[in-house]
Amino acid sequence: MSLGSPYALGYGIAGPALLGWTLWVARQVRDLAYDDVSFLARDGYVPHGIYERLRASDPDLPPARYLLASRRAAFQVFSGDPAHVAGTRFVHGLNPANTPRTLLTTRFGPGVVSLLEPALARAGVPALDAPLGREHAAALTAVLVEHAEEVAAACAERSAGARRYYAERLAGAERPVVVDLGYSGSSQRAIMASLGRRVDGLYFTGMEHALEYAVITGARFEPWSQDRTFFRHGTVLEYLLTPVALPECHGFGPDGRPVLGPTVATDRRNAEIQRGIGDFVDDVFARFGARVPLLAMRPDSATWALAQLIAAPSATDARMLAGALQDDAAGSGTTGLMDAWQPGRDALAAA
Repeated sequence: MSLGSPYALGYGIAGPALLGWTLWVARQVRDLAYDDVSFLARDGYVPHGIYERLRASDPDLPPARYLLASRRAAFQVFSGDPAHVAGTRFVHGLNPANTPRTLLTTRFGPGVVSLLEPALARAGVPALDAPLGREHAAALTAVLVEHAEEVAAACAERSAGARRYYAERLAGAERPVVVDLGYSGSSQRAIMASLGRRVDGLYFTGMEHALEYAVITGARFEPWSQDRTFFRHGTVLEYLLTPVALPECHGFGPDGRPVLGPTVATDRRNAEIQRGIGDFVDDVFARFGARVPLLAMRPDSATWALAQLIAAPSATDARMLAGALQDDAAGSGTTGLMDAWQPGRDALAAA
């Protein structure tokens, strides 16, 4: 599947997928009577804009906000709880390709690295700046279990600040829902922990264990697409649907103010993809006007081309995206799109 340019990719592949998903989100919001809608940063930026255009033609849709969130921000909410500190490997995963320093910093802050360094050395974790490897994941987990109370105490103030941010933003909501690309739903659970009550989630895609968490918490976790391509290659999906230059929330200060981290300063490919998405959406609204909320797109129809591009790219498309930057410090520790895109690397190798 190739359209030849980043702009065409955005117009012909990413744009229809984003519009189809947002139309579904709007129907879910209306039909399930949600009164408060939060599109989570950064993946919710474009669909939030589409939703607001739909709302202009549909008075039954409630107002929505673009809410700062990220895995790092979710980690901060949980970091003040010893049980979450001890269970981070099982709740949030520990990518063996990442380093102990980055894993601990993104979850608990740089101070915890110094706190745990002697214990990690005694447990046989040889280097903080080398990939953890599967053989050392159990040792790092054991250290966190042993020192969970200390870590939680060190993180308590920042954790309270993060919870305060979400509690204040969603104050007064009776039936809140969050909207995000998906995967494990950690931001949804963090917001639930901050509010102390149920918050539902509407997603582009989702992992099986997110549905298991939904059963445990009683909250709704509803993915639009069931195509496994999207959560197998989540880093690529995020790059194609999200403006990479948007500020990323790295957490919150003790006062609840967001801490924004550095972003990719410029990526011409992503900028052209976003321009294509914008033009596609503009053309749909120009053609159908106030009738756009009546449109409906099946997930498999709206996303087939996107799934094919990600799972089986042509050499042309792989070359087009080679060199693209997509930060995944909190997960795999990678900064290049190709680092996380095996089908893209295979297409280049076979060319």
